[in-house]
Amino acid sequence: MLIFARTRIVSSGARAAGGQLAPAAAKEVPKALLKQLKPGGRLVIPLGAAEDQRLSVVSKSADSANEVWAIMPVRFSELET
Repeated sequence: MLIFARTRIVSSGARAAGGQLAPAAAKEVPKALLKQLKPGGRLVIPLGAAEDQRLSVVSKSADSANEVWAIMPVRFSELET
């Protein structure tokens, strides 16, 4: 069982909120999702091969640099692109 404490998801559109939550895993961060992410925004996405996925947070800074943090091991279905 997975429990999230102090979790808030704002669903007013990814671009308006400056953040995104991906519902499936990718081996690397999809360029299309990075392009949509505003400076200061965050993307929560499972990343990695099926046997070694990590729930990750991708943050885009004001100068459009990307930083990725691996949070915890997970298992999601693969993102279809």
